[in-house]
Amino acid sequence: MKALRITPLIVAMAGALALTGCAAEEGGRPSGDPNAAGPPQAGGTMRLATYSEPRMLDPALMINQYSNHALFGNALFGTLVTPGQKEGTVRPGLAESFATTDKGTTWTVKLRDGLTFSDGTPLDAKAVEDNWRRTADQKLGSESRPAAALVEEYEAKGQTLTVKLGSPYNTFPDAVMATSLNWIASPKALATGSKFNDNPVGAGPFVLEKWTRGGEMRLKKNPSYYAEGRPYLDALVLKPVQDEDQRFNNVLTNGADAAVTATPQLLDRARSAGLPIYEFPTSGGIKANFNARIAPFNDPRARMAVVKALDMNAINQATYAGKAEVPQSLFAKDSPYFKADLPSAKQDKATAQKLFDQLAAEGKPVKFKITSFPSASGLKAVQSIQAQLKTYRNVTAEVEVLDYPAALAKQLDHTFQMIPGGIMFREPAFALYFELHSKSSGNISGIADPELDKALETGRSSADPAERSAAFATVSRKFAELNPLLLYVRANPTVIASKKAHGFEMYNRGSLLVDGMWLSR
Repeated sequence: MKALRITPLIVAMAGALALTGCAAEEGGRPSGDPNAAGPPQAGGTMRLATYSEPRMLDPALMINQYSNHALFGNALFGTLVTPGQKEGTVRPGLAESFATTDKGTTWTVKLRDGLTFSDGTPLDAKAVEDNWRRTADQKLGSESRPAAALVEEYEAKGQTLTVKLGSPYNTFPDAVMATSLNWIASPKALATGSKFNDNPVGAGPFVLEKWTRGGEMRLKKNPSYYAEGRPYLDALVLKPVQDEDQRFNNVLTNGADAAVTATPQLLDRARSAGLPIYEFPTSGGIKANFNARIAPFNDPRARMAVVKALDMNAINQATYAGKAEVPQSLFAKDSPYFKADLPSAKQDKATAQKLFDQLAAEGKPVKFKITSFPSASGLKAVQSIQAQLKTYRNVTAEVEVLDYPAALAKQLDHTFQMIPGGIMFREPAFALYFELHSKSSGNISGIADPELDKALETGRSSADPAERSAAFATVSRKFAELNPLLLYVRANPTVIASKKAHGFEMYNRGSLLVDGMWLSR
């Protein structure tokens, strides 16, 4: 996989995302990271501290992101494909290839011959179809439904699945890799309902040995895994540790071999301790969504006033001790779509106060509630926003802290006024369409703009680099003009490891692969 960022200690390994034809990359996967001492060694049990555990092990109800369920899904179900080293390629996984011949409307997924699930049932094209159709069912409530709903027609023959989308989508494999569509479970096992949690059946590198809810999950090597010689580990222990400092201290005190984080100030502590760091740079960042459907943010001036009122560096300082990046745009500077000359959010106190006064004079004072999740960093961010706004006239911001189910419920039924979250991507088409298109179920802010919609559609359908670049420049411009959300910091998914732990590779939304991880002895 492509080296994306070099820290003083180690190279961060990650894939360049697939674009046009998405032909399979030959040669398979490189063995080990280049800075490790010697080739990968087989055997051993790796203990890995992560954010939380899934409520259930149904892949359709899991989220393929570093801070959610990526570790669990990749371990139990493997991956159909991952991003290749070269633009326009995917790296084979359970699927040998994932390609289009008509510029993105019809896609063919060719699975490896002889694949089986861990229960011995065949992993064929019909199994992939069954999983994707199930995910697309609105009644199931899958976070990955927007990706699955892109498919309108299926044809499964043996190990070959051909799908037809409702409209051209030149980066459709990215929509698969960014979601749980990349994880395929045994349809026979899924039919057992709630029993699937106790006996999940996939074709990944590991199988479940023991799961103590609220405690550790122990997985053992899957002897029928397709990749000869992998996984290197005999067993993998996943430890949910919500507190960031505790997760880091687990590695420091040998309670874990590695930990997943996105807290920048921990990186300095890791460097001081001589611990290797694997960092996966992304575009997007940590955000606070305005609800443009209801007052006060249905008036674009209210959104602009809040954005111009705030010092993002102060939010960064309060949240991450100033160690995170303050985004200059939706796109990171290493993205081909970053444009330095496009407008970015900059504090302008005079303009902010003028807008607050103008709205108050019209009988529309900016008074709103920020709904916060209970995470420590998130709460620090919203409290910083609240404190800064107190220095202005004619604006009032309250903070309510809700547990995750209650906060998510307000987000889903659109009764919030401002709510934090995150948007993360390397290839932008799926993530930005999902976040900003007026007809997308993921458009939390409720923003609707014809020019923005057209640019998002072009970015998704076009195979022409110049056309895509122009489309995403329009998206950046409209984003700055419409202010659907406040993008205040960018903190990258990272693995902090002990000196004996190696082989960490992430893709898309910081999804950590597990079959290449190994321990030196």
